[in-house]
Amino acid sequence: MERLLAETEALVVMDEAYQDFGGPTAIPLLPDHPRLVVLRTFSKAMSLAGLRFGYALAHPAVAAEIAKAKLPYNVNRVTLAAAHAALDAAELLAERTRQVQQSRDLLYRLLARVPGLRAFPSAANFVLIRCEARPAADVFARLVTEHGILVRDVSGAPGLEECLRITAGTEDDVEAVGRALDAIFQGRT
Repeated sequence: MERLLAETEALVVMDEAYQDFGGPTAIPLLPDHPRLVVLRTFSKAMSLAGLRFGYALAHPAVAAEIAKAKLPYNVNRVTLAAAHAALDAAELLAERTRQVQQSRDLLYRLLARVPGLRAFPSAANFVLIRCEARPAADVFARLVTEHGILVRDVSGAPGLEECLRITAGTEDDVEAVGRALDAIFQGRT
């Protein structure tokens, strides 16, 4: 991020939607880089995806320009009340985030052992896999029809050919996904 900021005069926007689950943050760079904007959301770690509530951290001059494009009353009272409640429950949500991190790490470890697929390390609430021995569409269909497990098929996106995205659930959920994928890739049902 520092190199990008040094090599361009452009406004640089960093999406940190999943940052609560781990990984580096650009926030410490804000004081020295007025062209940096860091976006955060209540959608992921605070489980408020349906409310579409987030915020931007930016230099005051940049924030003033962003505010010019903001619609009046762009956040309703229900959303504000939910965001306030989430902030009040910060400790509880932080504990839930730690649990999700543990489930995600277990999911990665289980999937990394399955021959025929490649699991990618993650700092989000999901693990991305690339189906190498079987088409992703077939794996997706079998997960749903044979195991009752729904994952996200992202294989149509550029660079994600043959990839599925698996959200970390409970430990039981994670173990069920691991068993199902092992069975699919080992030729069992």
